[in-house]
Amino acid sequence: MAVAGVASALCLTAAVLEIEPYWIPGALAAAMLAFPLIRRFPTVLILPVVFSGEFKEVRGGLDRLNALDPTLVALAFLTLAVLLRFAEDLLRSDSAVLDAAALNWKGVILFLGITAVISGSFIYSPAPSYGAEKVVRFLGICSLLFFAPIVLVRRERDLRIFVVTLVGLSTALSVKTLYGLFHIKLILNGWDQWVTSVTEIGAGQLAGMAILAIVYYRFASPNVIRWLTILCVPMLVVGLAGANARGPILSLAAVLVLGAIFLRKQQSLQSQFLVTLFILGLLLAGLLYLLNRTPGEAHDTMANKAEELSNLAAGHNPGGTAGKRLEFYDDAVKAFESKPALGWGAGGWSQFYYHEDKRGYPHNLFLEVAVEQGIVGLLLLSIFVMNIFWVAARQRVELGGRFSFILPIVAYSLSVTMFSGDITDNRCFWMWCGLCIALSRLARVEERELASGLEQGWPALNFPIQS
Repeated sequence: MAVAGVASALCLTAAVLEIEPYWIPGALAAAMLAFPLIRRFPTVLILPVVFSGEFKEVRGGLDRLNALDPTLVALAFLTLAVLLRFAEDLLRSDSAVLDAAALNWKGVILFLGITAVISGSFIYSPAPSYGAEKVVRFLGICSLLFFAPIVLVRRERDLRIFVVTLVGLSTALSVKTLYGLFHIKLILNGWDQWVTSVTEIGAGQLAGMAILAIVYYRFASPNVIRWLTILCVPMLVVGLAGANARGPILSLAAVLVLGAIFLRKQQSLQSQFLVTLFILGLLLAGLLYLLNRTPGEAHDTMANKAEELSNLAAGHNPGGTAGKRLEFYDDAVKAFESKPALGWGAGGWSQFYYHEDKRGYPHNLFLEVAVEQGIVGLLLLSIFVMNIFWVAARQRVELGGRFSFILPIVAYSLSVTMFSGDITDNRCFWMWCGLCIALSRLARVEERELASGLEQGWPALNFPIQS
């Protein structure tokens, strides 16, 4: 800490004297201050990579990045944490990383296969600019998020910290979403004009994930942290409604209803239905309130999206963004039929649909992979998803289902990929897949420790087995 203080003082002095490389001691100070966090709470560093983009004022492609970009900073710290933990693990006789990889080698091999196919498809991509950006993002962000939980989640304490961080950041993001819905002001040509954050799909997805984590994750014992997370539910639900994103809302509703039927945990089916009805009722109330109170463009957009869903449910052409999604899906099938073997290459959808090299995708993970990586990529992705769901479903019976929360969250994160984003925007899905593999190893470790404790005469722990 003393060294960090000296570095901070040097940084301040350099800034006052306008010495050009004043950022060097600042970076040194930040690294030293963050080192205890990296060593003791490494799982805290996973989620900032996901959330950083949602908190940025200016978002864009690789051309807008700079050395102090929050996403790059978050990636740097997470990479350092992974490398340190991995190096420590290799020096020990028992390697947790290799154990997890060996236990679920199929999932790891399939993910590496998907990575190789996506990277290799850039060779024949007709959209080199967007294709390069997609490959770089997948290798630098999605791959890191997949392997980070496998390396960093060693004990249930790590998992608990991860869940609490998810809820905390999601709640803060929900507050930001609601604030932006009512209070963002733009000064243009001397006039104060009110503008609103109309649609925040990423914020909606993350709020839904936090809600599911609160509902299904079981803390080791009831404590103040558990109740604090429950108190965040209303803000998260209203934040999800304020995000004005239909995909996350519909996905959450479907997972909650199915979870109330098939994932009963310790509670009765009746109590699960009551929890589901409470959350869905709160969500509906939030939507109606925001529809009546939001100003200008946000109000019109919410009303239009509700009308599109009504038309779609009635079997009519929905028009608007919902109709555009259907058009994307139809053209994606045509693009796949034109090049079914290896696809159009990374970013090739934009060239097929827009006839130019720009950011564009069919808003569906499976259709995107089918178009750009062909039947090879689609087959690898399908087998990978089935493997992950098999591993997640197995958590229902291991240790009495203590880690069964991963199944509804994986299902939710996959569901939202069917409506929006490209393969790199849906980085949360890859993160949850990695955590699923990490939890399978964690369950085995807990079982071994429990068995060892019983052999030594420790008190038995009662984990209720799910029906």
